Amino acid sequence: MSGISKADILGVTRSVTKKWTKQRKAEERGSSSRLFREYMYSDRVNCTDVVDDILPGAYNHASGGGQYSVAKRQLYYACREAFRKATDRPLKYNYFSTVLTKYLNQNPAETAGWKITADPRGTLLIPNAGHEVRIPCGTRNSQSPVSPEESSAYLAGSRSASGWLTCTLRTCAA
Repeated sequence: MSGISKADILGVTRSVTKKWTKQRKAEERGSSSRLFREYMYSDRVNCTDVVDDILPGAYNHASGGGQYSVAKRQLYYACREAFRKATDRPLKYNYFSTVLTKYLNQNPAETAGWKITADPRGTLLIPNAGHEVRIPCGTRNSQSPVSPEESSAYLAGSRSASGWLTCTLRTCAA
C-alpha cells in the first residue's frame, strides 16, 4: 500500500459512515429513532417530490383548461390517482390540502390565474330576521358580492338606539 496511509483510509471511512453512525447512536438513546431509520434510508417517493409534475396537469384537467373555477376537493379527486401511482401510497385529503397550499405559495407566478375555491367552513346566522337565516361562508360565497339580480334577498344593517347593529332581511326590487 504505497501512497495510501492508514489515516487516509480512516478519514474516508468516517466521512462515508458519518450519517449512519449518527443514526445508530440516536437509536441507542431512544427507540423512536429506530422506527425513523426505515423512513430515512428508504427509497420512498414523497408527495412533495412529485407535486410539480402532477398538480398543473390535474388543475388543467379539472378546470377545463382554466375555463372554470375548481373546488379544492375536485382538484384532489383529479390528482389522487396520479399521486398514488407515483408514491405507491394513497393520498389523504387533509394532507393534499397542505401540499396544495404549499405549492400555491411556492409558485405564485404559475398559479396566479388558478381559480381554486374552498368548501364553506362555517355559517353566518342572522339572529333577528324574523325567521332562521343561514348564509354559508366559503371562498365562492365571499369572492365577490352577490348582485340583486343574482339573488332575491340581501342583508341590510342599521344601528338601533342602543348602538347595536341590527340586520334585517330585505327582498330586492328589480
